[in-house]
Amino acid sequence: MRRYGKAKGGVIVFVVVLAMVLIAIGIGFFLISLYFGGAQETKEAVNSGALNVAKKSLDVTVDLSGDPDQQFFQDCTDGGKVSLRNINKVWAKALFVAVNGEGAKHDGGHDGTASSSVTSALSGAQAIGAALAAKLNDANTVYGFFNQYAMANSVRMLGIDAHVEALKGEHWQTACLEPGHESNIEVTDNWPVGYSNASLLTPSLRKPVPDDGAGKKFLKGYEPLKVMGSDFWTVAYPFQMKPHLVDRTTFLKGNKAPFPSGGSSWTNPVPNAFMVAGETLHSTTRNENATASAETNPQQTSPMQFPHGFIRIVLKKNTLQWNPNGIPADSTSYGFGPDSKDSTIPYVVGCGSMSGTAYIGNEYIPPVLYKAVNALPPINANTMDYLLQRCKEMVPGYTMAQLIGKMTICPISSDASDQTFFIYPNGDNTDISVMPESSAILPSGCDKSASPEGSQQTLDTEGPLPLPNFATETFNCYGSWTFPTMSMESGNRKWKPGTGFKGGCLGELTIDRTTDVYLFGVCPCP
Repeated sequence: MRRYGKAKGGVIVFVVVLAMVLIAIGIGFFLISLYFGGAQETKEAVNSGALNVAKKSLDVTVDLSGDPDQQFFQDCTDGGKVSLRNINKVWAKALFVAVNGEGAKHDGGHDGTASSSVTSALSGAQAIGAALAAKLNDANTVYGFFNQYAMANSVRMLGIDAHVEALKGEHWQTACLEPGHESNIEVTDNWPVGYSNASLLTPSLRKPVPDDGAGKKFLKGYEPLKVMGSDFWTVAYPFQMKPHLVDRTTFLKGNKAPFPSGGSSWTNPVPNAFMVAGETLHSTTRNENATASAETNPQQTSPMQFPHGFIRIVLKKNTLQWNPNGIPADSTSYGFGPDSKDSTIPYVVGCGSMSGTAYIGNEYIPPVLYKAVNALPPINANTMDYLLQRCKEMVPGYTMAQLIGKMTICPISSDASDQTFFIYPNGDNTDISVMPESSAILPSGCDKSASPEGSQQTLDTEGPLPLPNFATETFNCYGSWTFPTMSMESGNRKWKPGTGFKGGCLGELTIDRTTDVYLFGVCPCP
């Protein structure tokens, strides 16, 4: 019996010890699960904060300075504020200045002083981009975005009052991801006439390409867009890609400043990705920390566009030239409606004289701008193509039928004086207005008196044609006879290209026409 009692006591001791060991193991497993669970909760909270930084960074703004080179981009901003949502619009407009200059250069060397405008536009875009980059690279700008979501995530496995806050310091970095991929600037068929530069463009490189992205072309992101000897840049935004987490290796590949690409470098690149760091706090005790990286994307595309600009059309008063026996004599001007004019003096020919009456202005029926531009063949030739291209810069997708329609309802005056007209976009860049100078209200930033930088070229040469104007001659030689005589009409449509940097002037079309009247006769003396 005594032995049994001892055995029984030993069993009890063993059971107690075993129970204590099991409890200790259980507590150990519990603590381990809390540790790993807390680490996971911390990681999820940091991921959540990173995604919020990616989203909220889109609305970090900088203001345009008073520098005219920056104010040039007012129409690309939201009330003078630039953000990741519209920085590519700024770069696209600067690029259009260079494209217009290079297009004129390739079109017979008519770029004039465009290089100066390109330099100024590039300088403005660089300064705006640098200011935005500086603000986004300042972690103080985005700490609050991180805390907004990270602190709301539960990390109770590390303690009831545990929470995650930004771990400030060197872990907060930015990067430029997806080099060579598309930006959010879609390019349609609105380059200058005869100009192309495929190196600027790329299709969407997403795999697979979203259905509504198929066939579209975009400016390349994070690659130098070389035009007029200068490098222009845009931020890469893969088509319709949502803000998302990226792994550390991917992030670090784009974590280089200045951003190098193709032998060029963007000195102050505007980032599209952010690395963040967070730590858990339990009272005053730090427990866990983690980092995460996220790429942002506004998921909005914009057209390659020059929002606020204008085209000027100048109709020079017409010239009526008298040519007795084929020799140019005096001339006068005539207006833009049917009229008749007599020669100012009788031209002496031997012992007689001759004079004439010209019936002019018939080329302006009906008296509208479209007819005035295309008064004589060739109709809808080079001139209309050049006008339409500049319209497409302001309103991408604009059609020839729409432009003709607007020019057809714009009246002209019949006066014998120069007339000026303006073509410019409406407030939301969905349509074009064509108005006489007295009625035109140009978009903000545009100057009616601004001159284009290019040198003038003749787009179309009209005639000489015998109609629709005509003339009669009165010949006085031992009697008086009146009969039809020859008249010939000719004209020139001249284009002076503009980059748009000078007061928004994208170009000036000047039209001048002459009606030559020929009088013939010789009256011998007895």
